[in-house]
Amino acid sequence: MIQGCFFLESEVNKRRVDNTLSKVEGIRTISDVTSAGIEWQLPSDIEQISGYVIYAIDDKKTQKILHVIKNPFATHYYVGKLKPQSSYNYQIAALGRQNNISVKSENITIKTSYIDPIENVFASKDLPKQIKIFWSPHPNPSIQRYIIERRAENGQFLRVGVVPHRLYVEFFDQNLEDDKAYTYRVLAESFEGALSLPSKSVSGITRKPPLPLQNITASNNLVKSILLHWDVPQNPISPIARYKIFASPMLNQGFKFLAQTKQNSYKDQNLKDGEIRYYKIIAVDADDVDGEMPNGAVEGNALPLPATPKVIAARMINGNMALLQWRMPENARQIAHFKVCRLANGGSKVCFDNISQEEFIDKEMKPQIKYQYSVQSIDANDLESLPSQSFTLGY
Repeated sequence: MIQGCFFLESEVNKRRVDNTLSKVEGIRTISDVTSAGIEWQLPSDIEQISGYVIYAIDDKKTQKILHVIKNPFATHYYVGKLKPQSSYNYQIAALGRQNNISVKSENITIKTSYIDPIENVFASKDLPKQIKIFWSPHPNPSIQRYIIERRAENGQFLRVGVVPHRLYVEFFDQNLEDDKAYTYRVLAESFEGALSLPSKSVSGITRKPPLPLQNITASNNLVKSILLHWDVPQNPISPIARYKIFASPMLNQGFKFLAQTKQNSYKDQNLKDGEIRYYKIIAVDADDVDGEMPNGAVEGNALPLPATPKVIAARMINGNMALLQWRMPENARQIAHFKVCRLANGGSKVCFDNISQEEFIDKEMKPQIKYQYSVQSIDANDLESLPSQSFTLGY
């Protein structure tokens, strides 16, 4: 505790140095991390002393009055708010009762100590999107909290968290990238705000994402839908909880989330006939870690319409009947039957269905009426092709 009252600095500086006053001697010091205590012996001519002046000396050897004690019986002084592991220099002079001052004492060098580093720091290697850092409690009871730092890409350690109690010895660094290593160190902080030496650096790594899925297939033979299928991952890093499916009408861009499923198949429905879509599928583990989006995509398409028949003959026979003959393109898929539609001059339309041969004879024509004929193929799924070129016949 500081005793006495302050003198103005100018008043101290006006005093004359008196070599007959006893120089302050018998000086001892004690220091900790952020403070120091100074002790001295009472001068032998105490009856001539009115107090003491404490001087601080900076790195440039410049002196400044730190404190003035107006009590001749004081023998102790306390300095606080010092930096750990730092050296400080002081001197003491005795104030006389006759507006005089003694010669300054020998130089007093004080070196503050430090708080030992935290021991036994560890970092996890397999947690999803986070790393757990944990350590042994610091044995010093003056510790108030812990500061956790992570090394940035430029090599500097930056604070990422604070743990508020000496016996609370773990921290989770969260929202990290998958399968990436991070380096940490931990510092202890005292109630006075002094930091310990940094702990040894430790490295942790986040969990790897699920591996890419294998044997992804997409159908091309289903009506207005595409069936996706893939292999169930064997021996995954972490149990697989579900799959996410992304789709796009383009191969290299525009992929948007379509659906998720717990099964290893999915049917994309309500598509247009012949619609082509591209798919990317990823696994998601039980901790919501997404697998990496694959570079490539699998192509699927809904079943297209059957091929349109090519009419090879359209003419009148026997004067009052129309004959149409057609052929299917090479490599066309199997057709169940055909349909011929007839449009008369006034607008009524009649269709003849379930034609199994590649020809049709219209025996129901009426004179003086022109008819337009077209042919469509129909497959086993009842999908109808586009109409063929139309032909006009009549008599």
